[in-house]
Amino acid sequence: MKIGVSERMNIFVEGIPGSGKSTFLKKLASENKSYTAYYEGDLSPIELAWCAYLDDKEYNSLLCKYQSSANDIRKNTIIERDGKKYKYIVSYTKIDLQTPEMFSDFEKYEIYGGRLEIRKFLDVIKKRYTSYYGNKKLFECAMLQNIVDEVLLFSDLNDNDIINFYDGLVKDFKFDYFIYYFEPGNIMKALEKISNERINENGDKVWLNSVINYIKGTKYGKKNDVSTIADLAKYYEKRISLEKKILKKVFSNRYQIFESANGGK
Repeated sequence: MKIGVSERMNIFVEGIPGSGKSTFLKKLASENKSYTAYYEGDLSPIELAWCAYLDDKEYNSLLCKYQSSANDIRKNTIIERDGKKYKYIVSYTKIDLQTPEMFSDFEKYEIYGGRLEIRKFLDVIKKRYTSYYGNKKLFECAMLQNIVDEVLLFSDLNDNDIINFYDGLVKDFKFDYFIYYFEPGNIMKALEKISNERINENGDKVWLNSVINYIKGTKYGKKNDVSTIADLAKYYEKRISLEKKILKKVFSNRYQIFESANGGK
């Protein structure tokens, strides 16, 4: 699928897990060689999922602690100016993490997972997204999924609060963009499909169990007693509903919704 848009366009591919967004993004990337694709965990110019977000002191402390991995850490780091200071963004899942402690030492500096108070989290998002002015980039779940997940799971903000945040955010964008949104015809079938695909060598549904356990520990998960795939489907139904409201009210004619083949009716 060739992208028939201006040379300044950035493409965002969105949808719940199992909706087919990663497959679509890979197809776009293979057919549009002049574009750069960013998947979750990559050193993205805007997204911070699966990345540690560190100040100078924190970064150098980790370099000192893990001297044998210092070159690997530097190779997977980008440095950005933050006012008069600098921020170090480390794609830590790309590093050869030698111990669970090393993983935890980087993971704790993520902005996701309820680690920041929600207004501070949204301030970081706004600063990065409104500072970006690039083009010809392909992004996986960088406009909706990770941000909406964080707000729904860890805050008391209502739909209007979230829509108003996006409305204010978009007004300050310095880049051109379009959003492809994938919605499964049947959420439960999509989740069952992906959970059966992402298993370990013993056949354990590791993806499903990890997602349920993650959401179970959040503010939303505790309030709604999340423990089963049906509970997970109910959450994703809520998220899809909100994301479609955001698309309609904020992004106007800059999006297209596909009913994905995964999880057909």
